[in-house]
Amino acid sequence: MRENTVETLRQKEYIDRLRVLYSEKAKALGRPCTYHIETFGCQMNAKDSEKFAGILQKAGCMPASEDEA
Repeated sequence: MRENTVETLRQKEYIDRLRVLYSEKAKALGRPCTYHIETFGCQMNAKDSEKFAGILQKAGCMPASEDEA
């Protein structure tokens, strides 16, 4: 199996684990899990923030303002 395919499968497995964890947490809270990301620095930091936001959304978290998260 190609290395990037293995990495993609590993990342999918990680996101699936997060989805279970956040689902349990949301049930305990009685509301969806939320997140807020502040990005400082260069364009690469912004790109990393976008990737991380996508991971959190796939895991079941909802974006929120700083006060709501």
